[in-house]
Amino acid sequence: MQTVKACPLFGICGGCDWWNLSYDEQIARKTHILRGCLAETLSGVELPPITVVPSQPFEYRSRIELHRIDETPPPRREKKLRPGLERAGPAGFMGKKSRVVIPVNDCPVAVPEIRKALRDGILVPPPEKDRWTVFAATSGLLCEGGGAAKVCGESCGESRGKSRGKSRGKTRLLGRELLVDAGVFFQSNIALLEQMITGIRARAEQALPGAAWDLYCGVGTFAVFLKDYFPRLVLMEAGKTALALARENLSGGLQSAGNTEFYALNDDHWVKEMRKRKNREKPAFVSVDPARRGLSAALIEFLNESAPLVLVYISCNPRALAH
Repeated sequence: MQTVKACPLFGICGGCDWWNLSYDEQIARKTHILRGCLAETLSGVELPPITVVPSQPFEYRSRIELHRIDETPPPRREKKLRPGLERAGPAGFMGKKSRVVIPVNDCPVAVPEIRKALRDGILVPPPEKDRWTVFAATSGLLCEGGGAAKVCGESCGESRGKSRGKSRGKTRLLGRELLVDAGVFFQSNIALLEQMITGIRARAEQALPGAAWDLYCGVGTFAVFLKDYFPRLVLMEAGKTALALARENLSGGLQSAGNTEFYALNDDHWVKEMRKRKNREKPAFVSVDPARRGLSAALIEFLNESAPLVLVYISCNPRALAH
């Protein structure tokens, strides 16, 4: 059983809830919660075994959201700090069950590049933003909105001012490069994302040739690999910036042959658009990766009608998944 490393912010920061448990115990509890949600909704249905793919417990998050720190924190915030945090930089995490921003100078679950930036205090918010996202891409550290970073000398011993950071760059997944933006959602655990893609590839091989739908597609993370198996793709994503990145990530492939359709619509509006088609092709494969609220009722009904041979559902909310 793995020993949980101490974090001076546990119980204060709102980011981690179960650091009082070993990682094995955390997995067991999460499995129990998922099975309970499914059993409650699917009463009378025999559930298959739940296979757990463990993560590295620490230094796995390549994407974090930071909040602006006031130059002069109120006394009540200072009282919440623990020894060693008085040197924290100008960024912080939202406090546990509060709107108080807690200064941080390290985060054990963040990847080493982000941990170093926090310890060096070089991450500062972009202009007119109280919160922003930092993403450790293959091409370097990306900051939403071009968040500023202090420019250091060769030894990083002294700061020489500030410069706007890059918001857009590239990251590598299973040997392929994807264009990403810190301001657009992207899975934060790259190692598990690659395992997820490997699993999706295996499911894609089970489907018949035909059309594949990648719904809530983001920057086209799954579609970049699905195009190896299906001659026609349909991508749906409400975020226009993310869909524009998906177009770029798929350029030179199916898009050039006119066999990829991009829809900058939310799920309900996309269903209405698809229903207008009298001779629409039923999909052989569908992947869905919605936000925490899950699939809309209209989309669930439409997927039932479409009856794809294979449906892959990626979910971050066990209750939404169960329903």
